[in-house]
Amino acid sequence: MKIKVDVDLGGLFSLDETVRERARLAQRRLASAVLRDSQRYIPFRTGMLKRSGDIISNSTIVRWATRYAEAVYRMAQARIKQVKNPHAHSAWFKHAQNLHGEQWRKLVSDTMQGKI
Repeated sequence: MKIKVDVDLGGLFSLDETVRERARLAQRRLASAVLRDSQRYIPFRTGMLKRSGDIISNSTIVRWATRYAEAVYRMAQARIKQVKNPHAHSAWFKHAQNLHGEQWRKLVSDTMQGKI
């Protein structure tokens, strides 16, 4: 069975330049907020994991680039030591999203509306 779907994306390219610039600004602000807020919950031993936090690809990706970042992220919360960072969580981004997600949405909305 074949299905044909036509999608007209022409409207995306005719968006007002102001809207496109606000979208780029919103993306940069969101990436910065995600990095900043997530950093607070990163487990800390030597500080290397936290220092590896970065924003790449035109503010579209927030990453922590150590060879063990994924292993720590997926670690059971019960195994995370909170001696050096009492706020430490294994899935630090998800934790930050749960706590700050509404603020992130408002930041994007306000930026897109030109409020900030």
